[in-house]
Amino acid sequence: MKNPFRGARYANVTATLALVVALGGTGYAAATIGTKDIKNNAVTSAKIKNKGVLTKDLKDGGVSSLKIKDDGVRPRDVADIQMHDLTLLNGWSAYPGLTAQVGIDAEGVVHLRGGVTQNGGFNGVIATLPEGFRPSETVYVATNLLAAAGPARLNITTGGTLMVQVGAPATDAQAQGFTSITTSFVP
Repeated sequence: MKNPFRGARYANVTATLALVVALGGTGYAAATIGTKDIKNNAVTSAKIKNKGVLTKDLKDGGVSSLKIKDDGVRPRDVADIQMHDLTLLNGWSAYPGLTAQVGIDAEGVVHLRGGVTQNGGFNGVIATLPEGFRPSETVYVATNLLAAAGPARLNITTGGTLMVQVGAPATDAQAQGFTSITTSFVP
């Protein structure tokens, strides 16, 4: 049988030994570094590749709005909310250039977006929110009307009724001219 070390040079042996130590050492380090070993602020967004942290990587409740610093998540960091067009009632229609939509984000917050206008006689009921987008108790939210008239509010009931309610000196005609439905609430 031939001697496997015959002709081996010091440089070859040293390189092989260095490779074994390097590979073994990296495996050991990766297996033994835990959360407590990482200093605060050592892992920054610049060190995380795009789509490097996925929803499946986070435990339930692991990230909440209470755990995010002000300006910690910018609009460009968040996937768009899937918005759905609302079916408008009682002569209400989308204000030109706007749509009337509803969506829900990953935190369970319902978002209404858009503006509406109404032709004909005034009826404050604008739409009925689909199930899954309705609040557990009636929500009252201040809103804007045509020419910043006010006061006015949106009422969103547990049955999903979305309506505008106008108070003096604002008029029903100003609500009909334009009512913003852009708001958010926790169902």
